[in-house]
Amino acid sequence: MMDLATKRAVEGSAIVLHAPLIEKSKADIIKTGMKLGVDYGLTVSCYQADGQGNACGLCDSCCLWKQGFADAQLCDPARDQ
Repeated sequence: MMDLATKRAVEGSAIVLHAPLIEKSKADIIKTGMKLGVDYGLTVSCYQADGQGNACGLCDSCCLWKQGFADAQLCDPARDQ
């Protein structure tokens, strides 16, 4: 799609898409973030977060989040607050 939908590609310049996390599990991504110092307590990936940015804890994204932290054997900082 990038080759069809961007001026650069249509004009013949190559576009390279890098997706370094595509092959990693959610737990592996979380562990990598922790090693890099990501403060997951400041993040939210909820589809239905409230006005203050608090996750609902029930949507698919929240379930994947919770399972990722469980699989990584790490505390979920969103639930520790």
